[in-house]
Amino acid sequence: MRKTRAIYFEYNGIVEHFDFGTFSLCMYYATLINCLKAKKLFEATISEWKYRVEYDLPEDNFTSDDDIAHFEISEITEAIEFIEDILIPSLNNETKDILLKYGGKSNFVKLYYNNAGFLKFNGITENEFFETKGESLAYHMNRLKIILQYSLDFSQPFMVYVN
Repeated sequence: MRKTRAIYFEYNGIVEHFDFGTFSLCMYYATLINCLKAKKLFEATISEWKYRVEYDLPEDNFTSDDDIAHFEISEITEAIEFIEDILIPSLNNETKDILLKYGGKSNFVKLYYNNAGFLKFNGITENEFFETKGESLAYHMNRLKIILQYSLDFSQPFMVYVN
């Protein structure tokens, strides 16, 4: 059996992980609802180094080995509100398998690369594991909201890495 990649969020000694395909599917779904808000959410889940490289900003002392998340209070607040008020309710209302809605794995990967803009920074393949039911994706987004809220409450960025 092939090991699939996951994205890890570490805060206060707790490590949460999301299968990379599932996380990517959630992020893509979010872009179709509101691309600007989805972009803020996505940026809140990448490392500071990745953020600086993506936007051609000075890297300062950050390197690719740094796992500290990008941390902008206003953007995290906006991301939490988007997850809670729009994304989770929308996912919970989905009655069709989300991956099938996009034409299956192969077609989804094509859609992801053709339409995702800023999401291209997180490359995916058909070999990723995908949870595809709306209510499962809503559960994952609620977990992400908890991580972001903790970070905001304690004014402390979490750690984020892919393995």
